[in-house]
Amino acid sequence: MENNSEDSQGQKKPAHGSMWTVSVVVLVVALGAIVFFNKDSAQLKQQAAGMVEKQDAVIGSVSGETKPSSEEKVFNIVGNNFSFSPAEIRVKRGDTVKIVFNNKVGFHDLVIDEYSVRTPQIQADKSAEIIFTADKTGTFEYYCSVGQHRAMGMKGNLIVE
Repeated sequence: MENNSEDSQGQKKPAHGSMWTVSVVVLVVALGAIVFFNKDSAQLKQQAAGMVEKQDAVIGSVSGETKPSSEEKVFNIVGNNFSFSPAEIRVKRGDTVKIVFNNKVGFHDLVIDEYSVRTPQIQADKSAEIIFTADKTGTFEYYCSVGQHRAMGMKGNLIVE
């Protein structure tokens, strides 16, 4: 039995069932192509990321630099009248630095100019945080920017090795 019908001019045309089958096949092929290309795209992105990491490692070894550290270091610094405790903190280049500033007396803040970071100025018994990446080596002063507090000794050193 044939599922074709004739049009008004006597020509045979396909039945609706075979059109539906063709549509399903086209849809399946299209979906398969989308999945295939998306998978390839993700693999290409992963391969590219791996190549960049390898390139960075090669550039670092050629220039004599070691790859920066990526550890997070957390420091609790206490602010008193005209002093910070501790007055010195040390990190490695590339470390993520989190400073939790706890103000015990007066009205103070904590500023590190070279990293463009500062806490808000806060009252006694309040805390504030700053987070940054130590991407420069050297010794950098942190200080209180309120009035003459820095000149009166409210400062410390961040040492990045």
